[in-house]
Amino acid sequence: MKKVIALLMAVMFVFSLAACGKTADAYDIGNADRADYFYSRYKELVNQYGEASFDGDKLQGVAVLKLIDFTGDGGYELYVAYADGTKDYVNRHRIIGFDRGPALILDEEITSKANSADATPQIWIYTDENFKGFMVFGDSMNDVAEYHTYVTKRGEEEIYKFQREFTIGGASGDEVEAKGTTEKILLSGLTEEDADAIFEENESIISCMKNQGR
Repeated sequence: MKKVIALLMAVMFVFSLAACGKTADAYDIGNADRADYFYSRYKELVNQYGEASFDGDKLQGVAVLKLIDFTGDGGYELYVAYADGTKDYVNRHRIIGFDRGPALILDEEITSKANSADATPQIWIYTDENFKGFMVFGDSMNDVAEYHTYVTKRGEEEIYKFQREFTIGGASGDEVEAKGTTEKILLSGLTEEDADAIFEENESIISCMKNQGR
């Protein structure tokens, strides 16, 4: 199994990506059913955990939204990170898909840390040269990141493959430079300006979901 070293010298410490400076339709979600489904799942989470907010140096509520192609099919999935109330910071995330019907692709606690001494976890998203997104997991983001695979089925039919384990070129056992971009999203230790940039992107995504729905 080859491992991929993410070059953190080239990591993008970004709090607002594709939506920055663009219109409310910066993202093409693809169809009204997908936009409606994403928006309804977002609203359900807001009703349960509250809207995004900034408390001290930490994010609260439904705090981070992203539209990223995690399945490699050319369409967006909705990424949501939120605080479920069991911690004083954002501690869970979901990836919500919609292609041949709805699918909950990922639903788990956020555990990845830049190093074991960190008090809170961070979100790391790697996007390859083909614009496919990967969640990066592991206790040391400055070293080698491990990836895993999730499969969602409807009956015996395979609906989604969510890939977190992959190889890139080279001979077996080689350490291969990951060619793409890595985004790091802090969940604590933020300034008010940092939080505002995250919330600005959230608003653009919310607008896209609403405007492109029925």
